[in-house]
Amino acid sequence: QMSPALIAAGRTAAALEGRKAGEEQSVPLINRLSFGAYNRLFAPNRTDFDWLSLDPANVDRYIADPLCGGNASVGLFREMLGGLRFIERRENLRKMNANTPILFVSGAMDPVGGCGKGVQRACRSFQRAGVRDVSLRLYPELRHEILNEACREDIYRDLYQWLSEKLEAI
Repeated sequence: QMSPALIAAGRTAAALEGRKAGEEQSVPLINRLSFGAYNRLFAPNRTDFDWLSLDPANVDRYIADPLCGGNASVGLFREMLGGLRFIERRENLRKMNANTPILFVSGAMDPVGGCGKGVQRACRSFQRAGVRDVSLRLYPELRHEILNEACREDIYRDLYQWLSEKLEAI
């Protein structure tokens, strides 16, 4: 999770860039704010997308895919920050059914989730908001694309087990 001040600053930057370039455009400032910092943790970098996967072959497939690798538009960035702002507010989380089980999963080295720290904060926010069954699973060493890693069968198995347990309880 991001601080409210950082979210507000990002939304302000997106609004200004949106007025100049348009909501559908990708601009260098938004690229730096959205994905630009993610690779720093994995320097020296082989590609701009090393942050996605522990497996270089996964990164190469991502780069080779013509449907992947696009930069975030100003509007997408603004909307993403709006969603983060929404879930940062405890009163919004309290509107959820407190009996709905929630599972957070992430690579422990995923910079999008603050290398697990942001995911842990989100988990605690749901708990503080009164959600009764909140689980967290961080996968050591994994980055952003956990369902494409060599160990993906283990992750699928974990997800299946969690879902099975929750469905049995119904």
